[in-house]
Amino acid sequence: SGIAVIATAIVAPAILKRWRGHERAVLYGAILALTIIGTLPVLFTNFWPLLVFRFLIGVPIGFLFPSVTGLIAAEFEPEDRARVLGWSSLSLSGQAFLYTLISGYLGRYSYRLVFLLTLTTVPVVLFSMYTGLSVRQGDTMEAEGEGEVDLEAAVDAVPTLSHHSEGSTDTCSYQGGEKDAEGKRETEADRVVAEGEKVDADEPVPPFPLLRALRETTLFLMTQGTWFIYIVCVALHLDLDMGIDDSFIAGVAISCNTLGQMLGATFTAAVQRKYPSYGGPFYFVIQAVGLFLAATHTLSIVCTGGFLIGVGCGGLLPLLLGKASMFHESHRNTVGSMMMSFQNIGMMVFPLFSTLFSTNARTLAFGGVLAVGATLVWSGLEWRDAQGKGEREGLSETDLEVA
Repeated sequence: SGIAVIATAIVAPAILKRWRGHERAVLYGAILALTIIGTLPVLFTNFWPLLVFRFLIGVPIGFLFPSVTGLIAAEFEPEDRARVLGWSSLSLSGQAFLYTLISGYLGRYSYRLVFLLTLTTVPVVLFSMYTGLSVRQGDTMEAEGEGEVDLEAAVDAVPTLSHHSEGSTDTCSYQGGEKDAEGKRETEADRVVAEGEKVDADEPVPPFPLLRALRETTLFLMTQGTWFIYIVCVALHLDLDMGIDDSFIAGVAISCNTLGQMLGATFTAAVQRKYPSYGGPFYFVIQAVGLFLAATHTLSIVCTGGFLIGVGCGGLLPLLLGKASMFHESHRNTVGSMMMSFQNIGMMVFPLFSTLFSTNARTLAFGGVLAVGATLVWSGLEWRDAQGKGEREGLSETDLEVA
């Protein structure tokens, strides 16, 4: 599936560019295709059809992230994107938590039953999306309410200014002054709108910010890579180190990770708007601690490490997708596709590292070092961006005072 996702992610920006403004339809189509392809393996018992369907399922997955980044950029304000993605990730992580437990239980009887769970993906994902949409509608209504209050206050202020400036109480003069003021406001508003449309039309498309895009996608790779390492090492732990051969126990161990993802997504949704610069380093440190705990040979401590890894993954996923939506409209789909490609490169590379090393501790320590290194890189770049933003805001305030 990783190969198909990478191939799809390469061509997805060109396809989505033709469907600009229809990201929701593309997302629905990808979810429907994902459900159908994910359910069809229940009809086969041979290995090769399963492998083919596993490859094909990467095609709709390749469209998910680019369409999601375009959708949230079109429907949500920048300061609300990480919050909405956090709540959506919470519902999806809850689905993963329940499905992992159910899959482990059904796997005791037949692997075919596990594929049937894919049929319930559509209603869960749609519920998640419309939950985010309702949040947006609530914010819009609140903003419109505030706008109405400001407009009424402005209208009420017009006759008062007219009255004091003219020093007259004549009704005709009052109405004439009000109409003149209203006409001036409309003319000024039309001029501002026209100038804004002209600027938008003449605005050149900026060059693709390759280094910035590589930074975001590399951090995304690190986030997902730790999760892949944990999944592989859980299987090795249970089978080799602990002598446990039970799909339900494996499901419980993996569910600890998804439970952590729910908590991380909730934390991002709740506090990211107040503390936008501190989420990344915090989540990477949590992941590093979880990796080292998962290197032990005690099942309870391994599950605790998986929980902490999940907190980091769940918190960083909406954070990074929100950052991807900040790119220019012409580059947004490309960045989303790069994230999906890097994720699947990690899906292939990180498990390969896990199987090459002779001990799980060495593998997890290696992943922990990478996570800590990414934390330091993230912290330095975030600090530099925040400092540059502060300098720009300071210059703007100075220019405003001079004006």
